[in-house]
Amino acid sequence: MQGACVVPSASLCAAAAAAAHSRGAPWVHAPAFRPPSAGFTSTSSGSTVSLGRKSQPLLGGRYQVRLASRTGSRQCDRGSLRVHAALATDPRQAAQTSYQKLASIEHAGGTLTTLKVYFPNMKKRTLRVWTPPGYRKPTADKPKYPVLYLNDGQNLFEDHMCFSGISWRAGITASRLINDGKVPPFVIAGIDHSEGNRSLDYCPYQPGTGVWDFRPEAKSWPGGGVDEYNRSVVGEVLPFVEEHFGVSNSPKLRGFGGSSFGGICAICMAMQFPDVFGKMLIESPSFWMANGKFLDDIQEYGAKWPKRMFFAMGKKEYSGTRNGNRTDVDTLLSGYFNSFVEIMENKGLQKGRELDSWLEEGAAHNEGDWARRLPGTLTFLLSPWCEEVKYQSMRSTFSPLGTGWESDSATGYHYHADTGWYYDKNDQMYYHEALGKWTL
Repeated sequence: MQGACVVPSASLCAAAAAAAHSRGAPWVHAPAFRPPSAGFTSTSSGSTVSLGRKSQPLLGGRYQVRLASRTGSRQCDRGSLRVHAALATDPRQAAQTSYQKLASIEHAGGTLTTLKVYFPNMKKRTLRVWTPPGYRKPTADKPKYPVLYLNDGQNLFEDHMCFSGISWRAGITASRLINDGKVPPFVIAGIDHSEGNRSLDYCPYQPGTGVWDFRPEAKSWPGGGVDEYNRSVVGEVLPFVEEHFGVSNSPKLRGFGGSSFGGICAICMAMQFPDVFGKMLIESPSFWMANGKFLDDIQEYGAKWPKRMFFAMGKKEYSGTRNGNRTDVDTLLSGYFNSFVEIMENKGLQKGRELDSWLEEGAAHNEGDWARRLPGTLTFLLSPWCEEVKYQSMRSTFSPLGTGWESDSATGYHYHADTGWYYDKNDQMYYHEALGKWTL
């Protein structure tokens, strides 16, 4: 509905939400896994209102719901009414989430923390969270860290954890890029796969064996659970990492990605929750799954995409990994990848700005090749974070009640001449021309 703002996730304690509509009770998008009794608390009045009757389900298991009463306050935002609300705490969900810290070690100048977390829906899952050199959990008045969430967490950091013996070496690469000033300090949150249910979690269909039965071992592998997995990532993993590691909940400062089936999952996430992640990293996506049927889904998808996406694959995805000379399969897989890139470019995503792709000569389907491409991948995807973090840091250096502010009687806003920020004291919203919109 025009003017509505998506609320993609709910913290176990509280998640910020906003909706705008010019007249009548505003509409808010809420995750389907929230209980029907969940309420919204108005930040202006402190009162709680219950959700209205659910309408048609939206993509990704969300529902469009109407607030039971009109809350919030009017502000000069191009004539619209902005309603500030927060999802009320669901004590049942919070009580069901617990975790155990398994290890915390120095890694690439930062810290790698391994946790076993027990979620209400995802159940038991291992998270591996790398925090950068100099990391300190930010206080309430400091900007949050950008964060990149990645599938197959056990393959990201430590070589001895990987079947191939080589990991993505994500912490090492991230630390080097941070030290070189190419990206700002950021957090990597790896989500371990679920062993035998990996294809179930990551694939929209049962994989099958490929058009020429070149993957006979996958004949009985399950599929079709990716929507549920992605809902759990957005509704359970993100709030947990945000609460415990002080990472940002802004889509601009949040990325997601994966490789192989995990890359397919990342594309599904981009379509399922396009407003949750601003960056997508997709390595060697297994388009052979279900005989290429997923490409048709991508072609038919007509909604928005994340702001920046990176795709890559090797030209020897099959032969280079399985020690066989199946150039026909390699050509098939490369063709799938080229079709995917063409589809995305035809949808209007600009090469070099909104997307970048790499079909690498001689590269195979393994962590070693993904690790080698990772410096360029992260530089393309995450370098825009430098500017966004600069704005956050600049905003956090002054107080709305401190010196340097002038009151604008015409608008009711406060203006900080030294930095160019506007501030709405009543609604605690900031505006800067470079950002082009109001922000909390």
